[in-house]
Amino acid sequence: MDTLEDFEKQFGVEKQCLDYLTRLRWPNGYRCPRCHHDESWKISDKKYKCKNCGYQTTVTAGTIFQDSHVPLTDWLKAAWYLTSSSGKKTAAELQKLLGLGSNRTAQLMMDKFSLVWDSCVGYQLEGTIEIQTRKILLPISKEKKFVLFIAAVELYGAKAGRVRMGIVREKFYQNENEFVRKTIAPGSKLLGVRWSNSNQLFQTGEYERTAKRPEYTFKYAVKALDDLASSIERIRAQKSTIPRYIRQYCFRKNRLLGKVEFETLLKAAIDFQPTPYGELPAKSKAK
Repeated sequence: MDTLEDFEKQFGVEKQCLDYLTRLRWPNGYRCPRCHHDESWKISDKKYKCKNCGYQTTVTAGTIFQDSHVPLTDWLKAAWYLTSSSGKKTAAELQKLLGLGSNRTAQLMMDKFSLVWDSCVGYQLEGTIEIQTRKILLPISKEKKFVLFIAAVELYGAKAGRVRMGIVREKFYQNENEFVRKTIAPGSKLLGVRWSNSNQLFQTGEYERTAKRPEYTFKYAVKALDDLASSIERIRAQKSTIPRYIRQYCFRKNRLLGKVEFETLLKAAIDFQPTPYGELPAKSKAK
């Protein structure tokens, strides 16, 4: 589907979209999400009732589309927009494409797809990675405390690739080494690693240390941390959260770099647990 016209022919009405998502969710026919029985009564176009346990479900229940007031035609058009190869993707452009009255709705849809984007392109960074850490003063429990943040960016020659950011603090990453092991593929070359226990990463042969040139400035990782530091007050004013900011920031930086197919993105969206707006990604559903 190279053009919007091609998309409209295939997914121009709600039933076409619903039938398509039904095939993605149940490629071998209906399966009850509670008892896994394979026979049902079809109560309506969207709702099924299990003949064994009586559980009722819809095609979109238990997915990122659950409880959305946005038509499926718009959800699929948004997926087409995000997976098309033409230009930078923005909430403003998506709002215009869908004819939405609110930019916030367009942003929410992009946020929802951001939850599954990484699973489509591979989460871990690879190759040569520059890494920087920084302590940023944050208001926590009615007082200000320094919190350690870490940023890693893939390098493609002189250009930046994908980015990962994290909070080195309980409930997030326990230390810098944990961040590296969870976000960077083994065998990668690490540039800028200099915290106290970082030798553990290299002594085990997991990673290769790359010496920086004297003039090297770590401009990409530094830029990510600069952007975060300068956004703290705005995040507070919008009553948002730093984890959500980090997720959105990485999505904006990464989504144009990894090529994702339309069907791959929608299959991932079907297989993903519903997540309330503003929360961290939920875990993928067990098959």
